[in-house]
Amino acid sequence: QFELIRSRNNDFSYKDGYISSLPHVNIMNDLSTEIGIYAKKTAEIARSRGQYDVAITLFDLSNFIDCKKYVLYSLTELMARTLTQPRDRENIQNTAAYYNDMYQQTNVIQTIEEDDESIVGEFEQMFQISKFFSLYSEGEEYYQHSLSIIKQADILPLKSEDLEKHIELASQRRLKQHMNIAIGDIIIATLNIIFFIYNRLEEKKANFYQSKNNETLQSIREEQLGWKDIVNTIVTFAGMAQLQLPSDIHARMSEMQYVIR
Repeated sequence: QFELIRSRNNDFSYKDGYISSLPHVNIMNDLSTEIGIYAKKTAEIARSRGQYDVAITLFDLSNFIDCKKYVLYSLTELMARTLTQPRDRENIQNTAAYYNDMYQQTNVIQTIEEDDESIVGEFEQMFQISKFFSLYSEGEEYYQHSLSIIKQADILPLKSEDLEKHIELASQRRLKQHMNIAIGDIIIATLNIIFFIYNRLEEKKANFYQSKNNETLQSIREEQLGWKDIVNTIVTFAGMAQLQLPSDIHARMSEMQYVIR
């Protein structure tokens, strides 16, 4: 019923409907406010029941800026929870793209940023991470592009000189639920990509041993050393930042580090 009363046009503006047809502007405004209040209350009930998709729709129907914030906050957390679940991840990613486009075009993002810049930043960062997992799941031809997203999102240290900065950032993120949920999956996916690239270089090196092309062999060794440094940096970061990671993730990191060494 809320959507029938306040559904949207293609440009994300609200359609003319029952409220707009009322003869007195004050009545229209009062009813619009009332609908916003009831939408918010109903959304809070849906949220408490774990019905996040319903809650997001209803919060968006309310014109209160704190409700728009909750739309971004909920989408950020949902993206974090579905990173390794392809079907759910794509659905949430599409929903996030829809609201991002709508809020950009209607200046909602700018309004939220003026009030609380961190909510928008966390939403945009998790949106990038969700794209990373989509590319990662597509296979090896997308691995380099996937790593470029991790670098752009600035979520993991990919150089030893960035280690201290990321440890400090991680201590700030510890209070952020969505990052606690996602960080382990991000680390393992990134290390899996590096491990694959390293092994491909190992195969390439074996071929050049036969041809005794020393210049090429040295170039491959140097590239492998670069990937080793990145693995060591990420594993050191995970330990020093005291991340809340499951034991199996710590075991997998140690295994990869040992094999590459």
